[in-house]
Amino acid sequence: MCLGNVLAEDGAVATGETSPAFAPFDEWMKKFLQDHKVPGGSLAIVRDGKVVYARGFGLADKEKKTPVQPESLFRVASISKPITAVAILKLVEEGKLKTSDKILDILKYEPHFEGDAKFDERWKDVTIAHCLAHTGGWDRGVSYDPMFQAQRMAKSMKIDLPILPEHIIRYQLGQKLDFTPGERYAYSNFGYSLLGRVIEKLSGKPYEEYVKEEVLKPLGITTMQMGKSLESELADGEVHYYDVNEKKETAVTGPGAGKDKVPLSYGVWR
Repeated sequence: MCLGNVLAEDGAVATGETSPAFAPFDEWMKKFLQDHKVPGGSLAIVRDGKVVYARGFGLADKEKKTPVQPESLFRVASISKPITAVAILKLVEEGKLKTSDKILDILKYEPHFEGDAKFDERWKDVTIAHCLAHTGGWDRGVSYDPMFQAQRMAKSMKIDLPILPEHIIRYQLGQKLDFTPGERYAYSNFGYSLLGRVIEKLSGKPYEEYVKEEVLKPLGITTMQMGKSLESELADGEVHYYDVNEKKETAVTGPGAGKDKVPLSYGVWR
């Protein structure tokens, strides 16, 4: 078994323990990074509740030539949704919530209306279960994804960037749903943002604090935390992020919010 940073024959940096039995996983991961032009990544395998393989591949920081470690931190994006779902079901288990509960019976926000828009009464039927199952009535293929409309919402509400979850919810309360809740499936980031606010309202704690204490800590997970948007906010041990197309868009958070073009990975999303 090998331990430590290893420079493979193909020039790819690999860290962590390995053995000949795991060589196919090493080769697959190196090929994956190469095929997709990804500078670095990590791979772990769990069997019967135990980690039997954990390695880092490639670079966490291309400029500094820092290798990815098995324990390097990465943004997990929508993989946070099942974590949110577990937190919601923990509240159900504690008797603080039912999946049939209506979202608007829990969250109280004043709608923001544009022009002569009126409240869509179907909002009153949206339940916790709908949000969990992506059947709440929002379809980004029909309208837009509410979580990525910061500039539009800030302009309409006459507020400065960055906007907060409460602003997104208020704006959406003034919009029509794309379909009747429960009618069909449509992947929804916004539905899970609502669930995050439900967790905060019923637990009396910030989302991150509740998830850390009630979901992650019992599993022995201690280093997971909320990701930040700016490069200056990278956590200790967190990798740098690179867009293969080096694309830039207008920042919605940070010093240049609303005017500066920034790398896609830093400041374009709140």
